[in-house]
Amino acid sequence: IAWETFKKNPLLGVGWSNYILIGYKGYNAHNIYLQILSETGIVGTVLYISFFIYHLTTTIKKLKLLSVRPNSRT
Repeated sequence: IAWETFKKNPLLGVGWSNYILIGYKGYNAHNIYLQILSETGIVGTVLYISFFIYHLTTTIKKLKLLSVRPNSRT
């Protein structure tokens, strides 16, 4: 049902937290990513995933920097 909802409203979705009104007997989707996709559309899903990708890459860069930098405490 989440995929069908997304196909009807692909760009902006049906609105945040509105899937439960459209979904099967008031339940959430079985997959959080499909629910976010159906509620926020492509625009919201890209922003949602970008948030996590940004923080993941920032964390990896900082961890690499810490592992390369010598310990300054002596």
